[in-house]
Amino acid sequence: MLPIESVGNWSRLITGGVLVLTSLSKLMEFKWFKGVLLSYELVPKRLAPATAVLVVGMELVSGVLLLAGRLAPWPAYAAAGLFACFAGTIGINLVRGRFDVACGCSALWKNEKIGWQLLVRNVGLTGLALISANRHPTRAALSLFAAALVLTVSPSILRLFLAERGGQGAIHAGAARSDVTSHG
Repeated sequence: MLPIESVGNWSRLITGGVLVLTSLSKLMEFKWFKGVLLSYELVPKRLAPATAVLVVGMELVSGVLLLAGRLAPWPAYAAAGLFACFAGTIGINLVRGRFDVACGCSALWKNEKIGWQLLVRNVGLTGLALISANRHPTRAALSLFAAALVLTVSPSILRLFLAERGGQGAIHAGAARSDVTSHG
């Protein structure tokens, strides 16, 4: 079993690592990321370059500070805010029925589209970031850590499993779209 003292550290390292890796990939493909940001239709075109710089900068700075264990708990709160914003942005577009939008999570997966699984993953990452803000975790934090980790990892594992099975029963954007539109 994971020692309770290390829950905050593991959360901090996972969250910081995710932020640094994704921010560096976006920096390498900055023009692509700016285009993805516009495709969400939430930021005016004239503000897209500044917003893209702000997002990538906040990801990189908060990720590095989390990995270094500096200025706690502020980088963890910044990371939680970023992941919550990402979840909200994805949620708004899913509710609008826009399942064809590129995720923009990382330039390594340029073709990945948004879906409910990405919303869940960002909620899980928000939880991990908040847990990493706590210097004195409790047993409840251990449970939250486990839940956040499951929420973060399980959508990706499910997609890999379903892809191996030929996509049978997959959480498909088109299927989700027809469910949303047929009830609304």
